[in-house]
Amino acid sequence: VLSSKDDSCQLEAKVTQGNETLTTGLFYKWYRAVNSITGWEEIPGKNDKTITVKATEVDCTREYMVEVYNSKSMFQLLRLVK
Repeated sequence: VLSSKDDSCQLEAKVTQGNETLTTGLFYKWYRAVNSITGWEEIPGKNDKTITVKATEVDCTREYMVEVYNSKSMFQLLRLVK
């Protein structure tokens, strides 16, 4: 819970295949929910497995999505921030 405007939290993408957590050769594209035709906008410059979200970027609740790619396929993860 982000209680004050100075608070922040970290979101981390985790990719598993069966019981194995994949950690190498992955590429990330983070998005935030917006009021648009697609419903999402890419967050510029956010391409690591972890992002920091500041309370000032969240109005009550906000959804974040990350696309995780490797050389063979694409995985998707949705995360709700309150």
